[in-house]
Amino acid sequence: MKTLNLPTYQFKLKQQGVRTQIFDSIRKKYVVLTPEEWVRQNFLQFLIQDKKYPASLIAVEAGLKYNQLQKRMDVLVYNKEGTPHLMVECKAPEVKINQDVFDQIARYNMVFKVK
Repeated sequence: MKTLNLPTYQFKLKQQGVRTQIFDSIRKKYVVLTPEEWVRQNFLQFLIQDKKYPASLIAVEAGLKYNQLQKRMDVLVYNKEGTPHLMVECKAPEVKINQDVFDQIARYNMVFKVK
């Protein structure tokens, strides 16, 4: 996988047929290792190991409903009161961060209301 602008972390990987899977310590299961998942797993470790957010306050692929559509937020960190504190939208390294990406997370924030 591509080197990211984050510290290096150790991950549990396994082969399932032709697909590589990575262990998600938040969801407690192996998931298919896509470029976006690589970014998500690295950023989760950054939040936990470097920024010291408790893993128990982190939700991965939290569901939300927006205009009758079911969507999923990549990473949502709650504060100790259980209120959404930080929202992260992950994209594969080759995906350009443009207005569409900002609009996507702004729509999600209409639901979660993260400051």
